[in-house]
Amino acid sequence: MTQFPDGFVWGSATASYQVEGAWNADGKGPSVWDMLTRRPGAVYGGNTGDTACNQYELYRDDAALMQKLGLQAYRFSISWPRVMPTGRGAVNEKGLDYYDRLVDALLEHGVQPYATLFHWDYPRDLYLEGGWMHPDADRFFADYAALVGERLSDRVRNWMTFNEPQVFLGMGHVTGEHAPGIKLGWGEFMSGLRGICRSHGRAVDALRAVGKQDLWIGMAPVGEIGIPATELPEDIAAARRWGSDLPAPTHWHRDIYLMPMLKGE
Repeated sequence: MTQFPDGFVWGSATASYQVEGAWNADGKGPSVWDMLTRRPGAVYGGNTGDTACNQYELYRDDAALMQKLGLQAYRFSISWPRVMPTGRGAVNEKGLDYYDRLVDALLEHGVQPYATLFHWDYPRDLYLEGGWMHPDADRFFADYAALVGERLSDRVRNWMTFNEPQVFLGMGHVTGEHAPGIKLGWGEFMSGLRGICRSHGRAVDALRAVGKQDLWIGMAPVGEIGIPATELPEDIAAARRWGSDLPAPTHWHRDIYLMPMLKGE
């Protein structure tokens, strides 16, 4: 039987666009997912996240359900355009107030908040200026991280910068299946990758600078690896070869994202 280590935290996780709804309530700006779901034929059945689970209104009920389930933690994401409608500049205080209330409700019900800064709902207006390929993409993201950290870090200790950049860059900007639904060449892809990696680093620094307690900061990447079918040397060698060249899985899912963040190269 698998033994989980002491201190292992059991919880659940969502993304803002998946659960919040209230897509244009109280000053929230549009995201690239709001943009994509309005493109005819882009999403099966014309579905949108306009209402979703309506956690924007039902967050206290959700926190009570988590307590009833015995969850120790809840990983939620913050909607960048909810707190900064265009992605930079003006701040939407009503959006920040929502995350204040959510965090307080979680803590009141004995659930530790784990905050993700970005789970795919990039501000539409900032995307139209260049998105992750903008030369100042990292500065925009760091400003956003500092804003949220200043407001929530007194109660939120655990942070993630990105959820699965392999997906929102690869499927959003190369295959075009996810928002913003475009198909870039490898040169533009690498420009976006650079923006994401630099954004992670600057956001970590920004959170540490404003943190009101010692913060645990990481990322939630895709982590596929090759597993040998047997212990035979040829199978082990095949697993090592798997993903050795772009765009095969090892580099696609791991190296080109994590090595800049872990080694600076």
